[in-house]
Amino acid sequence: MKMFVFEYISKVSDRYHPEGGLVIVAKDKEQVIELIEEYGIIEITEEEWKDVIIYELKNNEKPRIFAFPDAGCC
Repeated sequence: MKMFVFEYISKVSDRYHPEGGLVIVAKDKEQVIELIEEYGIIEITEEEWKDVIIYELKNNEKPRIFAFPDAGCC
């Protein structure tokens, strides 16, 4: 399994301030895309994919999404 870390993307929530960080545990990019489609809100651009940080995980973790939306000004 891998951990995909997106430090900042423009569409991680449906809030007034939709930006934020995103961490996804998945076996590969294809599974990341599947999880995002199931989640239904997140959008990752090709430019944001270029900046993803990928870590190899030691254990076979359960695929998951951790979204960290910006708090914004309000």
